[in-house]
Amino acid sequence: MLDRLRRLGQIARAEGPAQAARTAWFYLRRRRPVREWKAAGGHYGTRFNFDVEEDDVIFDVGGFDGNYTADFLDRHDPGRIHVFEPVGRFQEQIAERFPDDERVVLHEYGLGGRTRVDEITVGGSASSLYRPSMDETETVHVRDVKAVVDELGYDDVKLLKLNAEGAEYEILERLIEADYLDRFEHVQVSFHHVVARPVRKREAIREHLADTHELRYDYDFVMEEWTRKADAAPSPSPPDVDATPLTVD
Repeated sequence: MLDRLRRLGQIARAEGPAQAARTAWFYLRRRRPVREWKAAGGHYGTRFNFDVEEDDVIFDVGGFDGNYTADFLDRHDPGRIHVFEPVGRFQEQIAERFPDDERVVLHEYGLGGRTRVDEITVGGSASSLYRPSMDETETVHVRDVKAVVDELGYDDVKLLKLNAEGAEYEILERLIEADYLDRFEHVQVSFHHVVARPVRKREAIREHLADTHELRYDYDFVMEEWTRKADAAPSPSPPDVDATPLTVD
């Protein structure tokens, strides 16, 4: 509670009382879905419940400290997990956490709708390209998600996990523009309220997701998962998952 009040005070000083009031409204909006998500098992009870084969590929977008990747590997044995993390200190934590695991590939940049150099506000798991510069900032690299998918050569990815503190909107909008949504069998996304008109943006994205995927669960602005429809699956021709060793780039 104290952290939340502190954050609201920071937002009021950085962006004005109107934005602080909107943020407080979202905090209240999320109370019920947070309770429901926790009752369903939360992180551990909802996010790993699907089959994974030894040649499957995972995209962990917003790697932070590597907890999601570690929890995934505790439960599944995929061919490769690509972890995308733009913040230097978190990159170091991930690299130190998986020094000898050839399944984990760390990419030292964030994903977005276009390639650019940007400023990120560093605030632990809430680090964001979209939050005001209330604390420490860092210059980071962001790459066009379509270009990265093309470069890696995947047309059938088991899971796209998005917990990117606002960047999820531009990532999904770019995948929609490129007609790449059907390349991802599962899409797990946590939508955040840090962008302008988040409710409208989320609904527009969900309309497109519904064309190729079915909603598996939905905890409003907390976590949701979409599973690709059988008739939307692309013809798979993934690259050799043994071709890329554990690395950073």
